[in-house]
Amino acid sequence: MLKQIARNILGDNIVKRINTKIQRFAMLMYGEKAIAEFDTVFRSLKLDYWLAFGTLLGAYREKDFIKNDDDIDTAMYCTDITPEVIDKLEEKGFIFEHAILTDDNLYCQISFKYHGVSFDIYGFRKGLSSEKLITGFIPRALHDKNWTEAFNLNKFKILLVNMNYDGFVDTHFKNLIVSIPRNSEVFLRKHYGDDFMTPIPGKKGSSRETICEIPIEKLTASIVTREQLFERLIK
Repeated sequence: MLKQIARNILGDNIVKRINTKIQRFAMLMYGEKAIAEFDTVFRSLKLDYWLAFGTLLGAYREKDFIKNDDDIDTAMYCTDITPEVIDKLEEKGFIFEHAILTDDNLYCQISFKYHGVSFDIYGFRKGLSSEKLITGFIPRALHDKNWTEAFNLNKFKILLVNMNYDGFVDTHFKNLIVSIPRNSEVFLRKHYGDDFMTPIPGKKGSSRETICEIPIEKLTASIVTREQLFERLIK
């Protein structure tokens, strides 16, 4: 209600700019701590995780977040997603916001807040199309909708992202040791292009070498509750 009132008074663009500044400040203050706590949980549970997408790019290229990054992307195997994982993260201060689940119940994205930091976990699966690939899911708004409209409609298109699998290694990130894919350079080059080591403001990964868009007539995704996630997600 308050967010809608703010939009009505200030306009969507001004509200968006304000929210972006708030998120970037939260990243500056708590981004490193969020990853540290996340890493602690997964190592204590002896589960694989890895930094993903823009957070992986920053870790590989700069040993830090990329400039103006306003969220954190991580990944794990869908088969490891359990209530215990969520419980342990909540004990560390993560607040579960929502999960987006594909309608075939194979892939999900789980979103948290950590002291204002937007923190996403992308669920991947290994060996569905090839033993050398792991595949995950990125939700996107439908072609004629924005993100808010997609949430209100509760319907998202599906981008599947493929990454060659060769295990994971530890690397330095700010003052931390974190987990990244062993072949991060290969994925980042395919996903962001040969110039991925050069900072280019606003550039996003969209390569056909890594991304496959599923027709909405075939399959979509929707927001589910925590309980629905664990009832439906295929292990």
